[in-house]
Amino acid sequence: EYLVEANTGAARTAYMKVYSLDAEGNDVYSELITITQDAYAVDYAVLPFEWAGGASSAFNDLAGVTTSGLGSDYAASNAPYLIKFDNTDNYILVKTDSRPGKVTVGVKMIGGEDASSIKVQGSSDGQTFSDVETLSISGSQNAILSLETSNDFAENVRFVKLVFTKGSNVGVGPITIAKYDATPSITVAETEVSLTAAESEGTIGMTYKNLADTPELVFFAADGTTEAEYSWLVAEIVGNNISYMVEANEGEARTA
Repeated sequence: EYLVEANTGAARTAYMKVYSLDAEGNDVYSELITITQDAYAVDYAVLPFEWAGGASSAFNDLAGVTTSGLGSDYAASNAPYLIKFDNTDNYILVKTDSRPGKVTVGVKMIGGEDASSIKVQGSSDGQTFSDVETLSISGSQNAILSLETSNDFAENVRFVKLVFTKGSNVGVGPITIAKYDATPSITVAETEVSLTAAESEGTIGMTYKNLADTPELVFFAADGTTEAEYSWLVAEIVGNNISYMVEANEGEARTA
């Protein structure tokens, strides 16, 4: 009985010899068995996935890529936006080796000015898909747009699907699927807030990823070196916003 592990590399060969010995230990009969195993056929795209645009035949030859409903390429004058999205439910499917991050898609509006869209979906098994984000396509004839996602894929996602909803026909060109970045990060919508002397309240949008704990908001002196308290400013983190209230200023300009 033999057991052969799955092959994740190049083709390989093993040799086994079956033999019999006489009373003196001499090899009186032997048979050589050769076992060969094919090279592993890679069926996934290694992230980051980067396609610069071009012919759909070349695109379909990439590891991990399947498509549906694509017609013949657009004319060479539209290069590199040659892949044809001209019917609802045309799609591009990319199987990935790890959790995908941001998806960027370059398109050219070929068939007029009616708004179209590309729905970005994710799946763990390539069978059941969930919507991640819808990218809207609008503009004038021959407009070239770069669309990108802002929502995250679930941790177990290994398939990215781009599904077309027709308005105008579009040519698809460069496509990038980044690898999910697990580095902790915090970004805010604005880092400079300038207010009049009147009482003010507002919010600053905030995005944070991969943090072990909820972020904390700490007040500092104007030089940024020591913690401070401000009687005229109240601020706190509420969900994905920093909410603040500032009293009216009846003195000199001030900064927190």
